Amino acid sequence: MSATAALLLGMSGSGVAQSEYPTKPVHIVVSFAAGGATDSTGRFFAQALSERYGEQFVIDNIPGANGSIGTATVARAAPDGYTLTMGSTGQLIVNPNLYPNVGYTSAEFTPIVHLADLQFVLVARKELGVKTAAELVELSKSKPGTLNYGSAGIGNTQHHAGVLFINKTGADLTHIPYKGGAEAIKAVLAGEVDVLFGTVTETLPLIKSGDLIPIASLATERVDLLPDVPTLAEQGIPDAEVSAWYGLFGPAGMPQEIVAKLNKDLNEILATPEAEKQLGDLGLRRGGGSAEEVNTMLKADEPKWLAIIDLAGGPLK
Repeated sequence: MSATAALLLGMSGSGVAQSEYPTKPVHIVVSFAAGGATDSTGRFFAQALSERYGEQFVIDNIPGANGSIGTATVARAAPDGYTLTMGSTGQLIVNPNLYPNVGYTSAEFTPIVHLADLQFVLVARKELGVKTAAELVELSKSKPGTLNYGSAGIGNTQHHAGVLFINKTGADLTHIPYKGGAEAIKAVLAGEVDVLFGTVTETLPLIKSGDLIPIASLATERVDLLPDVPTLAEQGIPDAEVSAWYGLFGPAGMPQEIVAKLNKDLNEILATPEAEKQLGDLGLRRGGGSAEEVNTMLKADEPKWLAIIDLAGGPLK
């Protein structure tokens, strides 16, 4: 066989392998502990992709450093489409600008698709006895140094939601970080922390059961699943909204054929009534769109999050 023929055969074989993707299990790294919002969302999409392709999409929970540890493992993985991650602005914008030496930048990832938008709500333990943002601020000022709020980790969206709330209201709240949203939820239920700027995904069942008291939607509008909970703006606190979104990413240099295949199939999954219902039940809004739009979203979000990092005291040393 000539060298040219061998090269063409190799190229043809590579193309076939890509078109047949996946031919073995695919690992989706969730950079937070099991049971939190990122984990629940990742498992929904892993199951949907497993059913579509007839090949397992496996969730690997690798928590730590606000998602940096798991995210870094994906940046170092082979760009063959068999190691992916649930990424967000927190992991791809905040962490590289907040933590020293996280081991990656956003440029070291291939965007695949915007999966879902995450909604947040300010909740309090029921024993605290507050039902509005004004009551929380007043109580915190009347007991300086005693009230606190939990989050899924330093630099997490929940942490920075608290930073923004304190900046806008002057509330006296101390930040207590945990290793993921599930641990933060356990802490507020146990009375270790007083309030939580939590995800609707994690807090909704506990709001419905009466174990947590909803104080405010952190979005620009009321959350569909909590129509009676007013926004912070409605309560006289403008410009304190926070939001986040999930995207699916792979290492830089992934074959575009695999990216296009995943993007097409995930957009089809997102368009189904089942996705609308299941994501809605998790307190999420469906995403979708092209891989290029994910890059646009990252660039649009960067100035806001860099400003919030400065509010929180700047990069960690």
